[in-house]
Amino acid sequence: MKTAKSNMERAKGKECVVRLVAFCLLLFTFFLFPMAGCGGGKVAVQKDKDAQAHYKLGVSYLSEGNMPAAMVELQKALELDPEEKNAHYTLGIIYDAQEKHAEALEFFGKALQIDPQFAEAHNARGMTLARLRRWDEAIEAFRTALANRFYAAPHFAYYNMGLAYFNKRDLPRALEHFREALRIQPAFGQARYWLGVTLLESGRTPEAVRELGEAARVSPTPEAFLTLGVALLRENRREEAIRAFRRVGELAPGSELAKSAQQYLDLLK
Repeated sequence: MKTAKSNMERAKGKECVVRLVAFCLLLFTFFLFPMAGCGGGKVAVQKDKDAQAHYKLGVSYLSEGNMPAAMVELQKALELDPEEKNAHYTLGIIYDAQEKHAEALEFFGKALQIDPQFAEAHNARGMTLARLRRWDEAIEAFRTALANRFYAAPHFAYYNMGLAYFNKRDLPRALEHFREALRIQPAFGQARYWLGVTLLESGRTPEAVRELGEAARVSPTPEAFLTLGVALLRENRREEAIRAFRRVGELAPGSELAKSAQQYLDLLK
């Protein structure tokens, strides 16, 4: 079981990337609501328009994976409008992706100074704190995000809180928050996966098999099939476990996950 658990830990690292991409996609909502010009006169209005143009270009570069170009444009936006909260927030996301967590927290903090109700920034700040294993602070940040009833994607914060409680080994609370994320977004495959992992860790194997099977159906990742195979083995469902382990190799040939799955297959011969 040690091999399976180490693969779950690797899955957590990949999961951070998945969640980062999801939050980056949320940035595009800001295209729909450009900031109104503040201050008087044509000069102020033009500066605001220019700042928005640089911000939008920065987000566009980020969506293409061009972080250096994105950072240049976002910094230009802030030079023109230091109160552009979305530029601070987006720079925080970039620094977090680069594992520059202190800088990320600084930019999220600046965004929240401008708008203390900025739920996405609270959630992103919580993710950075979680990567630093500052679980209690992370949970508080997620709670603050959820306190904003206008938060458009609360299932992310519930999910992230579930991961924090999982890492604190508070499995009942982890289950509670993964289930809440799924109540809001039933097709949230990663939440379904971690619900299954938490049930497995809790010794509730039949329930874990059900949730992991659904996770593999909704979001067919090698991690889901590997963990499903482990759960099926615990239930002595040998043939089904073999099929799950084989699926790992099909989805990620040559990967570490595939090698782990092959080790199980070799044992089952």
